[in-house]
Amino acid sequence: MCLVVGDVIKTSYAEDPLRVICVSEICTFPDPVNEIEGDESPSPEHYHIVCVDADEPLRDHPTDYHMSKWLWLGGYNKGATGNIYSVWNERNSLEVLGVRSGAQLSMI
Repeated sequence: MCLVVGDVIKTSYAEDPLRVICVSEICTFPDPVNEIEGDESPSPEHYHIVCVDADEPLRDHPTDYHMSKWLWLGGYNKGATGNIYSVWNERNSLEVLGVRSGAQLSMI
């Protein structure tokens, strides 16, 4: 995926910008809503992202932030057009507003 720790992002459903502090390995966890209803079939490949308010300074490790400040964004991946969307609800998307100075950018 094209997100790196330190990126500042905005969701399609909230106004405040967020700072990425962790991006998971790729996974296929089931859609949580479907799982509650008994359907545990795998989801399309996706990532889970942990963020904090963009005003928080960048720290060395996600555990350096108090967990009460964490915001979990689950089930996101890059679409064919380059947009980042939720594999569980395509109306939910992410926009990258900026990157941390010195961050290594993905070339693919």
